[in-house]
Amino acid sequence: MAFGICGYLFTILDLSELKTALTKTHFNYLAAGVLIVLITRTLYAWQTMLALKHHGIPLTTTRALVINTISGFYNLFLPGGLSGGIVKWYKLSKPSGKRAEVFAAIFFLRFINTIFILSFGLVGFIIDNPVGSRFLFWVSLFFCCGLFTFYICFFSKRFIIFMEAILNHTQLRIPSFFRNGLHKVFNSLTGYRSLSFEEIFKILLVPLINQFFTILFLIAVARAIDLRIPVFALFWIWSMVYIIQLIPVSISGLGLREGALVYLLPFYGVDPARAMLFSLIIFSFSVLGDLIGGILEAKEFLF
Repeated sequence: MAFGICGYLFTILDLSELKTALTKTHFNYLAAGVLIVLITRTLYAWQTMLALKHHGIPLTTTRALVINTISGFYNLFLPGGLSGGIVKWYKLSKPSGKRAEVFAAIFFLRFINTIFILSFGLVGFIIDNPVGSRFLFWVSLFFCCGLFTFYICFFSKRFIIFMEAILNHTQLRIPSFFRNGLHKVFNSLTGYRSLSFEEIFKILLVPLINQFFTILFLIAVARAIDLRIPVFALFWIWSMVYIIQLIPVSISGLGLREGALVYLLPFYGVDPARAMLFSLIIFSFSVLGDLIGGILEAKEFLF
């Protein structure tokens, strides 16, 4: 599916324009992009360490960075953006054996980080306003209702009690190990409500800072190939691309990301060929980091 989408895009694009744009790339901006990616990945590793520390799981930021990088390597050949999370869960839970707690931590962080990505996207969508004020109201209402529903379902004590009642009522039809695992996951999720103000502030600070770094990274890539895309347009376009990449019909978002950007960026005066190059450069940054994860995985496997 990924290569099929990319193949179709290359057939409808002006490859000579793509080649011309590539030869005029300003690599100093891309060098800045490398530094930004390193900072964001380190901050996410620190956030992982903080979330697991709440469950009494010892983990250094360096080790979290290694595991996050290795899990990214598996995303290169596993479909969907969530497949690497399975590898991350396995490697984080293996030393301590706290599988349910690690699963809850990964889910909690994915939820928090996704909320910030979508929130920034909503802010950019409202300010950029590409579709009109009436549609903006319904998008904002749907987003807020979705957040409230999600919080009620996974972090509310009443919902946990309700789910446990259902599990106990149907205990003859659900294997005991699965029921016990769900019980531990639910309890671990509700445990995050007891975080201190300092702990929750640190965990929430990471996606807040990283969203600004992500926008800086996108601006650096855009400047590298002489694109002038409105900043707030990047906010909501990247949020949309993030959600699209989670659809499990592609490898590392390849094809889906390119198709979305080739469709959306021309509305801001970007040539489709340059939009394609913009997407491929972003993908190359991801591949570079993920290949480093492959080297680290080989080192751990062999030694």
